[in-house]
Amino acid sequence: MKDINDLNPIWQQIICSLTGAATNRVILANQGRSMPGGTELSASYLLVPLRAYGWPTFDYVDVPAVEPVDAALGAWTDWDVTMKTTMVFQLSVNLFNDGAATAVMNIPNGNFRPDIATLLRQNSAGWFKSSQPRNLTALQNAGMQPRYQCDLTLYAEVETTYAVLRAAGFSFEVADAPTLRKLQSGQYNGS
Repeated sequence: MKDINDLNPIWQQIICSLTGAATNRVILANQGRSMPGGTELSASYLLVPLRAYGWPTFDYVDVPAVEPVDAALGAWTDWDVTMKTTMVFQLSVNLFNDGAATAVMNIPNGNFRPDIATLLRQNSAGWFKSSQPRNLTALQNAGMQPRYQCDLTLYAEVETTYAVLRAAGFSFEVADAPTLRKLQSGQYNGS
C-alpha cells in the first residue's frame, strides 16, 4: 500500500460484512459529508496510522541521474529506494440508528470469521485486536439515537519510495612527488 486511501475500500467492506450495514450507509468520517438520513443502521469509520512495527526492508533501483554528471565518470545513476514496513493503524468504527447495539456486538473477534480472515490475507493486512464496544447513545433531534463505537487495531504493509542522489564522482591520480611516477589512478563515483 502506497496511499492510505488504498485501504478504505477494504475497511468499508469489512465493516459492511461484520455489521450488516448497506455499503451506501457506511462512510469515511471527516469528509464533510453528513450521515445518510433515515433510521436504518449507518456507520462511519476513520483510519489513523499509529506507528511502524518491526523492521523495514529496502529495494534499490538504479534510475537516470538527476544532477549533471561528468562524462568522464561513465554511466551515472541515482537510486529510487523503496522502503517496506508494517504500519499499525487504529480503525474507529461508529454505528448509528436501529440495530447499532447488535451490530457493534459483531465487531470484536470478527477476525475469526473465515470471510474476514480471507479478505485481510488477500490485502496483506491483519487484525491485532479490538476495543471494548462503547455505548455513546445520545439525544438527537428530541429523541434518543443509538450510537456505539469500537476501535480496531489493524496492520498493513506500507511502501514508501524516495530518491537518493548519489554523491558526484571525481577522477584522481596519485603520483610520487620526487619522481612524478604515477602510483595509482581511478574514479570514485559515490557507490
